[in-house]
Amino acid sequence: MPPVPSPEAWLSQDGSTVHMRRGGWTGEFPIADLGRWLGFYRDLQNRALGKFAYVYGPTVAALERIEIELRRQ
Repeated sequence: MPPVPSPEAWLSQDGSTVHMRRGGWTGEFPIADLGRWLGFYRDLQNRALGKFAYVYGPTVAALERIEIELRRQ
């Protein structure tokens, strides 16, 4: 399997937006959509009996860290 860059996810200063970066790709979405995006990436991770887990698992983990951070606030 080819190496896949590790994803990064962080909150904006005001806590309203999640920013993501993986290699040359960047994206952002409102914090209110975190659950929806987590579900999306979990579905991709589990697709084809987990064949793509090595690609999407790290993204799920990065977004779950944001979720944990929000619960601690």
